Amino acid sequence: MDLRSLRHFVAIAETLSFSRAAQALKRSQPGLSRSIRELEAELGLELFERVGRRISLRPEGELLLERAQRLLADADGLAEEARRLAGGTSFVLRVGGASNTLARVMPEVLRRYRRKWSNVDVQLRTSGGADLLTALERGDLDVGIGRTTDSDLLRSTGAFLIHVVAVVHRGHRLAARRVMAVADLEAERLLVPPPTFSSRLLVDAAFAGEGLHPRYTLETENLHALVALAEAEQGVALVPSIFSTEGRPVAVVPLRHAGRALSSSTGLVWARRRTPPPHMAAFIGVAADYVRSAFPR
Repeated sequence: MDLRSLRHFVAIAETLSFSRAAQALKRSQPGLSRSIRELEAELGLELFERVGRRISLRPEGELLLERAQRLLADADGLAEEARRLAGGTSFVLRVGGASNTLARVMPEVLRRYRRKWSNVDVQLRTSGGADLLTALERGDLDVGIGRTTDSDLLRSTGAFLIHVVAVVHRGHRLAARRVMAVADLEAERLLVPPPTFSSRLLVDAAFAGEGLHPRYTLETENLHALVALAEAEQGVALVPSIFSTEGRPVAVVPLRHAGRALSSSTGLVWARRRTPPPHMAAFIGVAADYVRSAFPR
């Protein structure tokens, strides 16, 4: 078995068409058919069901497809690393996360990481919530800092908690509270991030769970604007705890719902199908160690 025959198998399995696979691979259809017959003979099983001109994956083929995709991704990654090393060029690592999370986490992570990996070009991209996970699944990002997950497509490590907090002017009637229930906020003017933020999803679910109807008077991704307006006594800002309010004349009060803190588990996330190359594995390790120490559960 060689990588070429696996590439032929994956291309046909993903398109369910010998003609489209042949066009994508710039091969002849008879050549692809011969390659698949040889692979099936080597494996001792049939990979495709053929009915006229239509084909479909047999159960055996479906089981082998994911493994073949992972093997090819690993082989491509190895070849890319070898080319970079031979050319003396730097590696590229694409890291995504919400802007406030990247601003709080990445300066120290990059300082530690570049002690040993100065030849890696770390490219930061702002993305959060479901968009971040989708980008990781598609391969548009290498590593994300977002909601922890353990699925067929993604895995994560370095989990820490991000709480939803209410930010109010120090003279606000709720400023002296040690904790605040979502029911306390129903009559308040609320300044919130958009629904793509994990913190907003938690807030929406908490209000809906209690049958409450909140007054969202401003919605923006700019958390600085939300906190500035709260400081100016224009409402209550609901933001993730990772956003720094240090030095501002505001009170920060954790939110609770059903007797529990309103929080979500966050960590380093990457695609399960991909074995992290050394520079990526090192970044995950450094970042996971840092967030565990800086933001304990």
